[in-house]
Amino acid sequence: GIGNEYNTWVSLYNQGARNVNNSWGSSGATAYGGSATSADNVMWNYQDYLVIASASNDGPNWNTVSQPGTAKNIISVGAAGNHRSVWIASSDTASALTDFSGRGPVNPSGGDSRSKPDLVATGADVLSTRTTFIANNVVTLWANESGDGDSDGHLDYWWSGGTSMSSPHVTGAATIVRDYLEDIKGFTSTQPPSAALVKAMLVNGAV
Repeated sequence: GIGNEYNTWVSLYNQGARNVNNSWGSSGATAYGGSATSADNVMWNYQDYLVIASASNDGPNWNTVSQPGTAKNIISVGAAGNHRSVWIASSDTASALTDFSGRGPVNPSGGDSRSKPDLVATGADVLSTRTTFIANNVVTLWANESGDGDSDGHLDYWWSGGTSMSSPHVTGAATIVRDYLEDIKGFTSTQPPSAALVKAMLVNGAV
């Protein structure tokens, strides 16, 4: 885990982070509370700070978004398919939610039954950089990809999927939106764009 998530997020904020990705969650913890409460608290106390979190891989049933993805103010990210059918033809479905992606409504026992996830992004058949700490013949994700472009003796990429792969896509998009607001629209470090504004632009601009 990341220890005390509130303190970790504040530490990252103090080091200059304004969007923070969280490709982790508490599987089965679908109520509002715990790290979800911490996420809302940190965004309330640092209102230019956007927390983005993976929704979970506990789908396809409803109420399967896990903390911190059940938070109210953050962006919870689900997994869509992809424009490739490396594994099976059904993965060539970028406009559809994957069966494993967590989904709402969330917190029905609390009475609000909010819609989640807030956004979805590619989360199936994602080619990602591979750690050098795992031997080339070991497969811990979906599959290894051949190739050692830097000739260091380690494979460069592997295939994976999940909302943990989706969430970084949205975090990158949030950074581009924030840069646009600062570079084009005149927001500054003393008058920064709020996290709520960045979230609203992403949610309302999604296709």
